[in-house]
Amino acid sequence: PPDDGEIGDIFDLSFVLSNSAGSKSSTGFSQLRGVEVVKDELFIGGNSDGLYKMHQNGTGTEFIRPTDTTNSHVNISPDGQRMLWVHWLSSKVTQVWTAKIDGTGAKPIAQIDIASSDMHPRPVWNERGTAIFSPSKYGISVMKADGSGLTDLLPKFVTGDGRGIDISSDGRYIAVESVAYRVPGDWSTRKRDLWIAKLNQNAWPPTVDYWTNVSDAPGGESMSGYWLLKFQKVSPTPTNPVLLMSGPGSNKPENFVVSVTDTGSSFTAKFDPLTDAAGNLIISNSLSFSPDGTKVVGTGHWPNSVDIYDWSTTTGVPKLVNKKKISDIWYSNLDWR
Repeated sequence: PPDDGEIGDIFDLSFVLSNSAGSKSSTGFSQLRGVEVVKDELFIGGNSDGLYKMHQNGTGTEFIRPTDTTNSHVNISPDGQRMLWVHWLSSKVTQVWTAKIDGTGAKPIAQIDIASSDMHPRPVWNERGTAIFSPSKYGISVMKADGSGLTDLLPKFVTGDGRGIDISSDGRYIAVESVAYRVPGDWSTRKRDLWIAKLNQNAWPPTVDYWTNVSDAPGGESMSGYWLLKFQKVSPTPTNPVLLMSGPGSNKPENFVVSVTDTGSSFTAKFDPLTDAAGNLIISNSLSFSPDGTKVVGTGHWPNSVDIYDWSTTTGVPKLVNKKKISDIWYSNLDWR
């Protein structure tokens, strides 16, 4: 990035997002070829019906993979050279696809039957790009980067229906959100849980050393809605990692900064509503850190927007400041290369 930190001077910025089936292009991935990008200079995201790119000033929106079906949950490999996303063949069948960042080599690596599989199609790379993790109905699924070896992460510490997921920059920690019922079958007792676990990736399949449900920590009891999880991209990850939780909402805190502490055998956490410098709540359906952990991109809702913030810890509690709007279109999720 430029020395003065102005986002407008970033060389190139792209999103993968969605479009209706009525205005597709036939150029496929070729529109990403030749784009000069380096680390910190490309956003990738996803929504429904197609994948697109966009320049950092909000112009130049183009298809990079038009399709008649939904593409979502795009995730960029740690080295920034590959992307991973979910391609929905129908409401019951999905595929996990990968491609090089220039769009070449696009291929499906796994197919998931929603009815018969425990796996939820929200995959993320591990820190080395050698494995892909995804939440499942009662835990976490993991497979090798080529789609082989699909298995469960053991022991199955998640109780409930796993949803959001992320892995820390150094691969030591994994966070997963789940839906659990305090009384089985009683909808009124439904609650969102946040699990933090210490990963062990020294052998295949990976395992976990210890884990904690931190959702009952102060502030965590107000969690609701669907959550996207993002660790701050700092390497090596400290023993007190920071996690962003973002979800829909307009009248109460729906975005949290979760400050996690690794005690060596379990985890503790502190939840703080995410605000701007004036104390106003940040309402967003998707938040993602820049690769150096100093900026955050979010998709605002009511009104729609894509916004970039500076990450500030000057007050002790992290806040998002210096908001810059780059688009007035809403996208469901973003990732930053």
